[in-house]
Amino acid sequence: MAAKTLNTGLGLAFIMAACLPTLSMAQGAIYGWTEGGRWRSLTLVPGRVADFTPRVGERGALMREGSPDALSSPVFLDEAWRLRALPGGVILILQTSLPEAEREALFRSHGVKPTRRLSDTVWLIEASVGLPSLELANRLQASGAFASAQPNWWMERRLR
Repeated sequence: MAAKTLNTGLGLAFIMAACLPTLSMAQGAIYGWTEGGRWRSLTLVPGRVADFTPRVGERGALMREGSPDALSSPVFLDEAWRLRALPGGVILILQTSLPEAEREALFRSHGVKPTRRLSDTVWLIEASVGLPSLELANRLQASGAFASAQPNWWMERRLR
């Protein structure tokens, strides 16, 4: 099957029709993250990846069949049946604004590197494409040292 850029909800209908009978968790793995204090579960879409390899003149993910590699992510369906993938990075929210030295020490103590400041308390943290960013977000959230840690999600666009 040829790769196709997914920019609308129309692709969701195609993927759901093709994969719905086979949707399952990969070998018992449970995927999800905490958002707003609530666990959000994900269902892996078997055999589908979102490729984030840079392409001239195009943005977003290129949906294709295959296995994830360094520049692609597994594709998931969230609880609202939206497609999601992990382009890399974690959105980290600090408990409170901190002086630079304290903030840097906090980041160092958790082994993370900030790539962009979004506000006084919100930072984009460096993380690899795919499952490493989900794992890092969950590890940081579980530490209790931050108000929130969530993957930097790519989500399908839907027509309204």
